Parts: sequence; structure tokens; C-alpha cells
Amino acid sequence: MKQDLRKFIIWFDDIEWEIREVGLDDYKKFTSYHIILFANFRIRNNKIVYLQDINITDYDIKKASKFNIFKEKCKFYINNSDYLENSIQNKSKNFEGSFIDALKYIKKYFIL
Repeated sequence: MKQDLRKFIIWFDDIEWEIREVGLDDYKKFTSYHIILFANFRIRNNKIVYLQDINITDYDIKKASKFNIFKEKCKFYINNSDYLENSIQNKSKNFEGSFIDALKYIKKYFIL
């Protein structure tokens, strides 16, 4: 039987970005996980539930790609705030992919 993909919202404002599991009310109750040099993030059952930072670089993405926790395939929904609608020429779209794909998306569309 095919397992449903976990769902996440990619959100961005003029200062920071975050990737948050759909339905996650309080990320602070989950374990803080610091294996790499970027992002504040939390895990539950050895899976990412929350990532947040103010920047993302190619180096960060390359480093993250070495960890299996970032390779999980999920469904990502883009939060289309007023800021995003004014900043992105091509409208954002939802996609399926890994957290690496989500970080690349953030770098491409949100990091100025």
C-alpha cells in the first residue's frame, strides 16, 4: 500500500523563511536538531517537522544533501502572501519533492 506523503507549508516574509509540517501548532515542543550549520529545525520520530532561517546558500544545500533526513519525499505548499505575489514574477506552485528540493526552491524564489 502506498504511504501518503507528509505535507508542509513553505512560508516566507521579508525577513525569514520557514518550512512547517501542515497541522503543526507548536514546533517548540519537538527536539531541536543541530547537525548542520544553517536553519533552526525540529524533528519528531527522526523526521523533520520544522525548518526556519533567514538565508540559504548552495553550500548549505550541499551539506544538507549528505543527510538522509533531508531526502524524504513530501508535498510542499507555497504560502502566497502579498510579499510573495509582489516578489515572484512566475506564480509559485505546489510541488512534491525532498527537503533538498524545497531548499533549492527557497533559494531560487525567495532569497534576494
